[in-house]
Amino acid sequence: MRNLEIYKEYLPDWGPYSKKYMGVSRACEDGRIPGARFDLVVFPTLANSGVPVPNVTVPSNYHPWQAAADLRYYSYRYDLEWKDQCYAEVSFSQMEAGKVVIRTEFVNRTKKAQYGCLNYFAAMEYPYPYEYHLALPDKSEFWDAVSYDAYEYARPRPWDCLNPDGTKKGEFYDPDFIGHHGLGDRINKDFVFEIRHWDFRSFGTDEGDFVRYRRNTTRDYVSGVLYVRALIKEEREDAFYLLEIRDDERDRLNFRKNVVFRKDGSVIVDNNDAGGGTDRKTVTADSECRRAVREKKDCSATLAEAARARTRAAEQGCPVLYEIPIGRLPEGLHTISLISHGNSALELDCFALTEWEDRVVVRAERKEYEVHPAISHEEGTLIYEYGACDTKICFAPLSPLVKFRNIESGVLEDAWISRLSNGDKTFDDVLAPFGNAFPRKHSSPGYYHNSMIPSIFIKPGESRVEYAVIGDERWEISKEDCERIYQECRADSFSFQLKEDGRPYELSTRILGATELTNVVYPIHLDDGFIKHHTPGKRWDSLYTWDSGMIAMGLRDMNQGLAEYILDTYLAEVDNKNYAFVHHGTPIPTHLYLYQEMLNHTEEKEHLLGYYDRASRYYEFLAGRGDGSVTARFQSGLTTTLDYFFNCSGMDDLPPQMYVKEHAAAGRIAPVISTCHVIRTAKILLMAAEHLGYGEDVRQYEEDINRLTSALSQAWDGDSGYFGYLVHDEEGRAYHILRTEGGENYNKTVEGIYPLIAGACSREQEERLLAHLKNPEELFSRAGISSVDQSASYFIKDGYWNGNVWFPHQWFIWKTMLDMGEGEFAYEIAHRALEVWKQEVDRSYYTFEQINIETGRGGWFHHFSGLSSPVSVWASAYFRPGSVSTGFDLWIESIRFNETTEECSLKFRKYSHRTCVILVSMAVRIEGYSVCFTDDFGLIESRAEFKERTKGTLEISLPEERLEGILRIF
Repeated sequence: MRNLEIYKEYLPDWGPYSKKYMGVSRACEDGRIPGARFDLVVFPTLANSGVPVPNVTVPSNYHPWQAAADLRYYSYRYDLEWKDQCYAEVSFSQMEAGKVVIRTEFVNRTKKAQYGCLNYFAAMEYPYPYEYHLALPDKSEFWDAVSYDAYEYARPRPWDCLNPDGTKKGEFYDPDFIGHHGLGDRINKDFVFEIRHWDFRSFGTDEGDFVRYRRNTTRDYVSGVLYVRALIKEEREDAFYLLEIRDDERDRLNFRKNVVFRKDGSVIVDNNDAGGGTDRKTVTADSECRRAVREKKDCSATLAEAARARTRAAEQGCPVLYEIPIGRLPEGLHTISLISHGNSALELDCFALTEWEDRVVVRAERKEYEVHPAISHEEGTLIYEYGACDTKICFAPLSPLVKFRNIESGVLEDAWISRLSNGDKTFDDVLAPFGNAFPRKHSSPGYYHNSMIPSIFIKPGESRVEYAVIGDERWEISKEDCERIYQECRADSFSFQLKEDGRPYELSTRILGATELTNVVYPIHLDDGFIKHHTPGKRWDSLYTWDSGMIAMGLRDMNQGLAEYILDTYLAEVDNKNYAFVHHGTPIPTHLYLYQEMLNHTEEKEHLLGYYDRASRYYEFLAGRGDGSVTARFQSGLTTTLDYFFNCSGMDDLPPQMYVKEHAAAGRIAPVISTCHVIRTAKILLMAAEHLGYGEDVRQYEEDINRLTSALSQAWDGDSGYFGYLVHDEEGRAYHILRTEGGENYNKTVEGIYPLIAGACSREQEERLLAHLKNPEELFSRAGISSVDQSASYFIKDGYWNGNVWFPHQWFIWKTMLDMGEGEFAYEIAHRALEVWKQEVDRSYYTFEQINIETGRGGWFHHFSGLSSPVSVWASAYFRPGSVSTGFDLWIESIRFNETTEECSLKFRKYSHRTCVILVSMAVRIEGYSVCFTDDFGLIESRAEFKERTKGTLEISLPEERLEGILRIF
């Protein structure tokens, strides 16, 4: 079972969790409103300047700079005059939980004095700006629509057991629904976009869609009324359903009638009993009910005010509260079922049961969340009290020159930047435009309390430091103690501590590490609550499957606990009925590769092996077995994930993928990459299964590997030397390879070489694929491995992936080169990536998503860390003492370095019959190293061949016949 609580030690209450602006945030996990978060935005600027506020979603002059692996310290640099002329370094230090020292140092390297000012903006943020609740009398029953006993579609979905974003089947989030979530079917339209070959319709549109509840009523209802808050979707005016209430304790039917929900809020109930013997999935509304619709015969007596409220809700597109008289309902256990007659989609919010005489009380009420705190001052400390949070927020700027302003907006950009950078009282109304040419802005609800230090003068060549403290309680502290805490916490900030050869990459990898550690947000929905979550970048306010696994690869070197937190988050429990793994976006199983990395770098494996069953469930779904998976639906034997997301490769604009998307052809075309990942992860889990003694699992993996490897051969295109997308006939049989109109293989891309990564190629195929990878005119561009072959007719220079170099697939290729004994090319891949990364980050301080081949410059999101994590992995592999790197075919039983990293013992088992290489990064030593194979008693069996790829980093060859052993380096 998952226990996300145990990871609070890695992600403290106070941290960089905002989704809006950079600063420090308090996750109010113990508050009254779930998901509430307090933000303190720290904005240094120069007086009368245009320096932007630190918006985390767009470039805004700040750069993550340093961070401790446990986030007890982190900092960002704020450009005030580019580059490195005048800037501010803002840091957050926690010596004790719940107490944060904020230090802002203005640095002036210009020849002129500078006039700075410092803004702190305090705000309470909510997942949604308001909530609905249902006003009910004392005698009532209430239940949420999502708390069902059963929820079924007449036409089952492929994702019935892989519901996105950690939700229940049919669940979606919407602020207009009580509890901010409802029940229906938004996946087909909102999540699996561009997947048109299934043509599923929303819940209720197909006859036989139904939901069932089991409720234990605690009192008798003499003249009961059932309330259903729901929303009719699409353009229909009414929705036909069968409502059935069964008394389970007395085994009798209390109510069974056809009900028509009208878009105007009225309800039509067929007064004729719908009968007791008809199959719930085939019952049809009878003529009396349909006649009642035509005659508009409303059988629920409604009050005028309630009718007006229903009309308003319907006009606003909000759920409507429907009132259905059901008569007597005795105390006890009941089953309530709602079965669609198949004419209109319905989204359900909640249900309630009251007496008829109490119906005047029942109404849905909207409540705006309070954004204004109660503010008090106590000896220089501001105390913020919000209704959402039980904890008082105590904030104290340690400056006598503080002034206060109010910003009545939830968007800081609504304030005029010239006013935010000028402390004169005539500028205090920061939302007021200058003149009449522009309107006053109020982009969204919200409120910021602004504490401003208006006059900070910095002499040429000097710096000036301002301190503030914030926490869960008031505390007195001197500036001297603030500086001491800052210095002690800063000393714990993470550094890769690269060897001398790697020093040129120190800055660029440190900034990447700080970005990885601080790209964490709260709140993110998961199951019934909220979590803190590492995102690819703060622009992505969501879970993210394949990015998340890559993020954890980078975090593993900094904090193994954070990597495990991510693994634990995304691997579903074995008995989880809602999803086989946490799915958002491309379902590349990076968490299974992460699992291998963690196992190989942990000597005491028992704890991690406890994840095996959950990892296996992830694999089984991708292999097409269990949980309703349809990935193995083709008779050709190839698998596909195109039924779950339009992007199977992670490369959004990959040409063959775009063809499938534009032609709605996912029902007949299989990519290469899905099958390759099933093969490779089968090989990974086979190692763990063998270690655990699970012989039956081992045999299943072997069978899968052989079967899928054989199936992949159908996708080989001898003309181009790439594997192609395989087009199938209507029966699911292999038909031909997908080609352009000119006959060119559409998959002359990184995906076209993926069977190499799976280890599923013949030697001839390997040679041809390697030739493409190494050819500078094809895949190995001057910026690294291109997503698309540069000689292909569909290669472009200005795409998203097409025309650019990204790092995640290069990581897979690099690992494969180690498996193949291609140590030289593996190093070229890593070295070229480190170089282009260094050039961009050293120049801009931004960690972009990709590098453009034409310009060598980075592009798209500027504080990206997710899929760029391999850069830090490569820096560690070649330049960080104590690092061990392998391909996919090695199981590492144990790794032991001495304190100086001048000796190492490594026990391994190799699962391939070919020569491979392993990288071991030792301390630099003038006299060099010896490497040998030993037995369990330390006796030398033979010398091992190796190269010193960089100073102290040994590239050791494991010969074809050496399947296991102990390496000793000394």
